[in-house]
Amino acid sequence: MTAYQNSHVAGAVFSPAPQGFETDDPTSNWPKSDAVVTYCTCPHHLSSSRAASLIDAGFENVYALDEGFGPWSDRGYPVASSNGVRMSI
Repeated sequence: MTAYQNSHVAGAVFSPAPQGFETDDPTSNWPKSDAVVTYCTCPHHLSSSRAASLIDAGFENVYALDEGFGPWSDRGYPVASSNGVRMSI
Protein backbone atom coordinates (compact mmCIF):
# COMPACT_ATOMS: atom_id res chain seq x y z
CA MET A 1 0.00 0.00 0.00
CA THR A 2 1.36 3.41 -0.92
CA ALA A 3 1.47 6.27 1.57
CA TYR A 4 -1.26 8.03 -0.45
CA GLN A 5 -3.57 5.01 -0.25
CA ASN A 6 -3.01 4.78 3.49
CA SER A 7 -3.64 8.44 4.29
CA HIS A 8 -3.63 11.76 2.41
CA VAL A 9 -4.96 15.30 2.62
CA ALA A 10 -8.73 15.08 2.17
CA GLY A 11 -9.60 16.00 -1.40
CA ALA A 12 -6.06 15.50 -2.69
CA VAL A 13 -5.38 13.64 -5.93
CA PHE A 14 -2.35 11.44 -6.53
CA SER A 15 0.03 12.99 -9.04
CA PRO A 16 3.51 11.85 -8.06
CA ALA A 17 6.70 13.91 -8.06
CA PRO A 18 8.55 15.03 -9.95
CA GLN A 19 6.55 14.89 -13.20
CA GLY A 20 3.21 13.26 -12.37
CA PHE A 21 2.01 10.32 -14.42
CA GLU A 22 3.18 9.84 -18.00
CA THR A 23 -0.45 9.24 -19.01
CA ASP A 24 -3.75 10.05 -17.34
CA ASP A 25 -2.29 12.57 -14.91
CA PRO A 26 -5.23 14.31 -13.21
CA THR A 27 -3.55 17.69 -13.57
CA SER A 28 -3.55 17.48 -17.37
CA ASN A 29 -7.22 18.53 -17.44
CA TRP A 30 -7.00 21.32 -14.88
CA PRO A 31 -7.10 25.00 -15.86
CA LYS A 32 -3.63 26.52 -15.62
CA SER A 33 -5.07 29.31 -13.45
CA ASP A 34 -6.26 26.88 -10.72
CA ALA A 35 -4.42 27.02 -7.41
CA VAL A 36 -2.45 23.82 -6.81
CA VAL A 37 -0.85 22.81 -3.51
CA THR A 38 1.76 20.07 -3.48
CA TYR A 39 2.90 18.15 -0.41
CA CYS A 40 4.93 15.13 0.59
CA THR A 41 6.10 13.42 3.74
CA CYS A 42 9.77 14.44 3.30
CA PRO A 43 8.54 17.42 3.83
CA HIS A 44 10.14 19.60 1.12
CA HIS A 45 12.05 17.74 -1.56
CA LEU A 46 9.34 15.97 -3.55
CA SER A 47 6.68 18.63 -3.07
CA SER A 48 9.06 21.31 -4.33
CA SER A 49 10.07 19.14 -7.28
CA ARG A 50 6.45 18.52 -8.24
CA ALA A 51 5.60 22.21 -7.80
CA ALA A 52 8.46 23.14 -10.14
CA SER A 53 7.24 20.71 -12.80
CA LEU A 54 3.72 22.16 -12.59
CA ILE A 55 5.08 25.69 -12.95
CA ASP A 56 7.12 24.52 -15.94
CA ALA A 57 3.88 23.08 -17.38
CA GLY A 58 2.28 26.54 -17.20
CA PHE A 59 0.40 26.47 -13.91
CA GLU A 60 0.23 29.99 -12.49
CA ASN A 61 -0.67 29.47 -8.80
CA VAL A 62 1.43 26.64 -7.38
CA TYR A 63 2.34 26.29 -3.72
CA ALA A 64 4.22 23.65 -1.73
CA LEU A 65 2.94 22.83 1.77
CA ASP A 66 5.98 23.90 3.77
CA GLU A 67 6.02 21.37 6.57
CA GLY A 68 4.60 18.40 4.68
CA PHE A 69 1.91 15.87 5.47
CA GLY A 70 3.06 14.88 8.97
CA PRO A 71 2.35 18.21 10.67
CA TRP A 72 -0.88 18.54 8.62
CA SER A 73 -2.28 15.33 10.10
CA ASP A 74 -0.73 15.92 13.54
CA ARG A 75 -2.68 19.18 13.78
CA GLY A 76 -5.94 17.36 13.08
CA TYR A 77 -6.54 18.80 9.60
CA PRO A 78 -8.75 16.68 7.29
CA VAL A 79 -7.22 13.46 5.98
CA ALA A 80 -8.68 10.55 4.06
CA SER A 81 -7.68 7.12 2.81
CA SER A 82 -8.13 5.72 -0.67
CA ASN A 83 -11.04 3.58 0.51
CA GLY A 84 -12.92 6.83 1.12
CA VAL A 85 -12.88 6.70 4.90
CA ARG A 86 -12.22 10.08 6.46
CA MET A 87 -9.77 9.79 9.26
CA SER A 88 -9.21 11.94 12.31
CA ILE A 89 -5.62 11.61 13.41
